[in-house]
Amino acid sequence: MANQTPDVLSELSDALTARATTAARLVASIHTRRSRPLSATLWRPDVIVASEQVFPKTEAAEIALSDGRRIAARVAGRDCGTNIVALRRDTPTQLTQLPAAEPKLGGLVLILGADPNGAPEVRLGIVHSLGPAWHSLAGGYIDRRITLDFLIGLAEEGGPVLDAGSNLLGMSEP
Repeated sequence: MANQTPDVLSELSDALTARATTAARLVASIHTRRSRPLSATLWRPDVIVASEQVFPKTEAAEIALSDGRRIAARVAGRDCGTNIVALRRDTPTQLTQLPAAEPKLGGLVLILGADPNGAPEVRLGIVHSLGPAWHSLAGGYIDRRITLDFLIGLAEEGGPVLDAGSNLLGMSEP
């Protein structure tokens, strides 16, 4: 039997699939009465974060997890300046946190969102540019600007962004 030369693209695809599978546990779909389902990032065992600008003015939500479970959550706080809403789950669940990472210019990233049932959706991108700390138009302090090579869709807003090593870079925003 002849030795086969490794197929670099297949190996890259397999690696990305493995990373997306690992990251899928960090994404959820938020359901409220007055809004379309929104993507969110499981930040801590009992905390979910999402994009504040698209989150309706409500105090309660149902969270659809990637494994099909649905759990109740309530708003714990909002920060319009940094565009973050935090929700606290009524029932904390097991969550292995991914390490935080420093973004690298030109580095590959996975951007995750959730469909209405909580199933993950994945995009592949590149860190297009990095910038220093800045203040948002609403006055919030952001410690770094990370721009990706494309605009995210509404399905991904609020979902986790990971580097190629499965380290957490943050939450996606348009």
